[in-house]
Amino acid sequence: MSFPDDINEGHWIQQVRALLNRSRRQSGYNRYTQPAPDAENQQSPWNSALYALVYRWFDLDMAGDELKSAVAHQVQAGDDAGMVPGRVFWASPGSEMQHADLTAPPLLAYATVQVYHFSGDTSLLERLYPKLVAWHEWFDRRRDDDADNLVRIDYPDEFIVGGGAVNVNAIRAADLDALAHIASDMDDPGEAAHWETRAKAVEAALHAQPVDLYERVNATLLTMMVGRGVSPSDAAEMVSRVSAQANDKLFPWLEGSDNPISMVDNWLIYLALRRYGFHALASDIAEKSFRLVEENGFHQFYDSVTGKGLGTPDHGTSALALDLLFREKQGKIPKPKCLQEFD
Repeated sequence: MSFPDDINEGHWIQQVRALLNRSRRQSGYNRYTQPAPDAENQQSPWNSALYALVYRWFDLDMAGDELKSAVAHQVQAGDDAGMVPGRVFWASPGSEMQHADLTAPPLLAYATVQVYHFSGDTSLLERLYPKLVAWHEWFDRRRDDDADNLVRIDYPDEFIVGGGAVNVNAIRAADLDALAHIASDMDDPGEAAHWETRAKAVEAALHAQPVDLYERVNATLLTMMVGRGVSPSDAAEMVSRVSAQANDKLFPWLEGSDNPISMVDNWLIYLALRRYGFHALASDIAEKSFRLVEENGFHQFYDSVTGKGLGTPDHGTSALALDLLFREKQGKIPKPKCLQEFD
């Protein structure tokens, strides 16, 4: 048998469950997963979206709780009402929670859709939808001063994820698309049309920007495809170039770079390739990424040549290997109450 049929999924669920349990914490009624066991009660809405996508395969209750706690300290008043803090430091019992004044790339609507596809729990949509709407309205109000449909990033920490930079507008386009999907599943076609229009406006603004392919295609360029942020012709050119890049690295987009392998980058590139129809290459990345974790264990990063684990051990984002495994095993995500296809 070949990947993914040769993988014992029950064994890997046990391994990932144990990994995330080591970093699971609770503050009052809020359950969340910090990045690693020693991460001092940290929570990030970006990481929570990723963890929810993993939890949905074996623990739907925790997947929902992860999403709810991620917005538990959304700013409620003032100029920044609606902003979701990019990093929360949950306090010890009896003291107050502290949060940063930065935000994060918005991926919570996308994760909410995917969790809902499994649970069919409309109460999750009803609870999260207004909060997700408020977050995206904050982006429009506070980070798009020139109304060009592209938000600005004020601090590097707001777009450095998984060890590398992502195009926040491309991520946001995908999340706006998911927000439209949620509105549709809640039987609100007017809201769905509004958010679909917003998603397409961001995509169009990204397409209007020249795509500098540089000498080599890197991960940041490839992840623009997550939100359909490049034209089909530019996407085809990027995939052609990166496939032809001669290198000694395990993944070709790392050639000419000292960056390690990031499971977050690999996962985003996998989604990006699927969105543009490059399924064979996406499947190859899924297998290589899974084998990396299988052979070297759970780590924050991996050496780009040898695959040896680097950085923080037991880092939760390495659990994305399980999401890649099940996406390959199932092909299509089950949708008990979903009204439209969403990859």
